[in-house]
Amino acid sequence: MTPSDPTEFTEVLKEQGFRDRLRRRIDEGENGEDVLGSVGFEGILVSASQKHPEFVGRSAAQLGEALGRDPLDVLLDLLVEEGARSRRSTSAWPRRTLLASSRIVMG
Repeated sequence: MTPSDPTEFTEVLKEQGFRDRLRRRIDEGENGEDVLGSVGFEGILVSASQKHPEFVGRSAAQLGEALGRDPLDVLLDLLVEEGARSRRSTSAWPRRTLLASSRIVMG
């Protein structure tokens, strides 16, 4: 279980042990992490970033390749840098992208 306080959550995201456990759960498809298995890191897009606006619209796989890093670490580091804040986007770009994807089911 991860803390609900954003500051504590950010600290957890930095821990190598947490990252190793998360990576194992993803690999094993445990507790819903199998969603990542179905879309892959190619299907996870950065929709907003104050610190790295150049990442917006790029997938975790693209960022990992461009930076020479593991895509999961890129995403977790981005969350840490951004303060692990959850955001809802009101721009049309993410909605258009999601609606156009054959991998998204709206419900």
